Amino acid sequence: MKYGICILGVCPIFKSAHAWGEIVNQLLFGETFEVLESEKNFAKIRSSHDHYEGWIDYRQAEAIHVDEFTTLSERLHPVIADAAGVIVRQGCEYPVVRGGTLPHYHDGRFTIGTREYRFAGQTFMPKPAPIDSTQLIKIARSYLNSPYQWGGRSPFGIDCSGFVQVVFKCFGVHIRRDAWQQAEQGEEIPDPQDVRPGDVATFKSIDGTIYHAGLLLSQDQIIHASSQVRIDRFDPHGIYSEKEQRYTHNVLSIRRMAEIR
Repeated sequence: MKYGICILGVCPIFKSAHAWGEIVNQLLFGETFEVLESEKNFAKIRSSHDHYEGWIDYRQAEAIHVDEFTTLSERLHPVIADAAGVIVRQGCEYPVVRGGTLPHYHDGRFTIGTREYRFAGQTFMPKPAPIDSTQLIKIARSYLNSPYQWGGRSPFGIDCSGFVQVVFKCFGVHIRRDAWQQAEQGEEIPDPQDVRPGDVATFKSIDGTIYHAGLLLSQDQIIHASSQVRIDRFDPHGIYSEKEQRYTHNVLSIRRMAEIR
């Protein structure tokens, strides 16, 4: 296998070639990758949407031809809008989650290779910029109360940067995977008065480590994954938790990842 596609709802990406290892990321249904090396049942991959590298159990994926890999990687495709749904292939059901990709989707059907799939749930078709901030906030709010999970990108387990990444994926914008990478992406907005809904705030620890990111709903509210996806108060100092009655995250920068109106 040189190129592949995730055929399960969620495929864990491990730090090493072991099923009991640390999960550092996830592939969602329909996301493609390049294989860098193999070891027994595991393949080290580089995902096409963010170039993140890690190990997967290659039995959770299928090989695709380089031409199909290129087509699927370069074009925009509908994404699954439902928190959870079912895809049917040859009479078998595959549970899937919001954010999964539906290649060549049209009128409830799509194909991967020579196999035909059916999906009867809700979809969202990415559109070129500018992004409608109302739609972006609607997608972001649909993850409210999703539990925090390191390396997660699913409504049933998601981390801070995975949350930011998947929300923007719904609009065809490729955001890098980790918070420190997101802190280097896009255009910095130095003046808090210029903040728009959908801007990304990044945060640092006392020692300067960049470890958190979230989406601004307004100049004074942020939605982010911390214990769960939640909305907290935001100001130039950082995130203030009313529940804990303290600042929980120190702001580093505010970034604009795409044109938003």
